[in-house]
Amino acid sequence: NRTVSYGSKPSNLLDVYDFAGRVRKKRPAVLYWHAGAFTTGGREFGAGTMSWLAARGYVAISAQYSLTVSSDGDGVAGCIDDAWQALRWTVEHASELGVDPRKIIVAGDSAGGGIALSLATRLGAAASDVRVAAAFVGWPVVTLDALEYGTQRDRRGKWTPTPADADFATENVFVPIGTAPSAELAQLQLQRVLAGSLLIHGRSLGGWLPASLFVQPLGSKSEAAISPLSAASQRGLPPILMLSGANDEVVPFGQQERFADAARRAGNRVDMLKFLGAKHGGGGTNCKAGRDAILRFLKGRGLAARPTAAKASADGYVEIAKDVFKGMVESYDEYALPPWPWRRLGATVTLKPVKAR
Repeated sequence: NRTVSYGSKPSNLLDVYDFAGRVRKKRPAVLYWHAGAFTTGGREFGAGTMSWLAARGYVAISAQYSLTVSSDGDGVAGCIDDAWQALRWTVEHASELGVDPRKIIVAGDSAGGGIALSLATRLGAAASDVRVAAAFVGWPVVTLDALEYGTQRDRRGKWTPTPADADFATENVFVPIGTAPSAELAQLQLQRVLAGSLLIHGRSLGGWLPASLFVQPLGSKSEAAISPLSAASQRGLPPILMLSGANDEVVPFGQQERFADAARRAGNRVDMLKFLGAKHGGGGTNCKAGRDAILRFLKGRGLAARPTAAKASADGYVEIAKDVFKGMVESYDEYALPPWPWRRLGATVTLKPVKAR
């Protein structure tokens, strides 16, 4: 419907999708952050999902954050600060948006999923007293610590550090087979990618070099302030739904499972959908089962919205967006959604593909 500025940076823009028109009752809102490894993409990436949610009755907002490679970027910490500004803007303008400020849901995919979880876990220097009602995230990066990026369980159920390339549960694009025959080399390789190519710590030397590249030793935990995993074990988190690819070659499934495990142990509710065979971008909102699960999750948390007249076209908006990004994912499979086991502390539900698109 419109694009507005929520902050002082040129990149501080958000798109508002609202298909309901003027209604008296305040509605839930979904504030979304896009994918793109913190270095690329924009709020337009959310067009399909936001249109789907708007057709289902939500006020859907897709927010742009300052990319780490941009002139106004300040690493991932800057992305998180932008997200807090966007959330505060949404709360302050809730009345004119027709939004119930107590029912603001945060969402995101990949890098954007990590940003959404940063708000849910109250991470970042700009964290405020604003609390979100729930979060749902697809293929989220939950840690930027090279030691934990490829974490996985051992036979005893204990979480282990990033292993050698051949020992990853699924091949990883950042640590190709043959490049890191030891765990230490794999961790160093990830550090080069995260701090170097992705500029998670921003730049140094007047913007010429990645900040602290090769300076911060492995295990220094300098990434904790920008990694939701570091805050997952606190009590009082909002309900969270994670939609994850079992064969994710970009953000290993293990780190998302570890986040859910830590949050549940602290008494928080985290539901997880594990899409078998799905790589990065497979399953999730790119299949109807994932979208139905999101609606079921929100309804179960008292965050349902009244569908608009465009309800029948809702799924079609996502299909249009998928056509635009055709080729970025090998295939979009459809999945079967089993009965949801609503337990007190959440559950991990495994979904099997039923047909290839």
